Amino acid sequence: WTGGLLALGAVAAPAVFSAAPSRPLAGRIFGAVLLRFDKVELAFAAAALCSMTLLALLAQGRRRWGGLVLTVVLAGLAGVTAFAVHPAVVAERTSLPHFDALPEGDPAKARFDALHRASVRLSGTKLLLGLLLAAGRALRNNASQQRKGRS
Repeated sequence: WTGGLLALGAVAAPAVFSAAPSRPLAGRIFGAVLLRFDKVELAFAAAALCSMTLLALLAQGRRRWGGLVLTVVLAGLAGVTAFAVHPAVVAERTSLPHFDALPEGDPAKARFDALHRASVRLSGTKLLLGLLLAAGRALRNNASQQRKGRS
């Protein structure tokens, strides 16, 4: 899930926007990619919620609940992205057939830009939270193995 977000932002988006013959076409292509990734992200969110809930229930102490809380936040952000922000971005962009010809300050372009910024911020937040979750799991696993080695 986190790797997919990183691949989209660091690899797919720059490649699509540099290879496509026009910016509008690149936007349509990458928009379609994001809509498909939303479905994958929601599936990963569901799987992560199930596994983190199980880990939290089986774990002793309060340490595992932090991972579950982070996963719930990530899943919520994925839902907001998939069901609110990305559909709004697509609807706004579709309603503007000559988007690139609109002057700066045009209200429709400003709405699209605000939605686009929200999408980018949500993706960045999910990426950071996913990396934090992965780092926390790795540190807990390492600490657990060290304790087992001492006993």
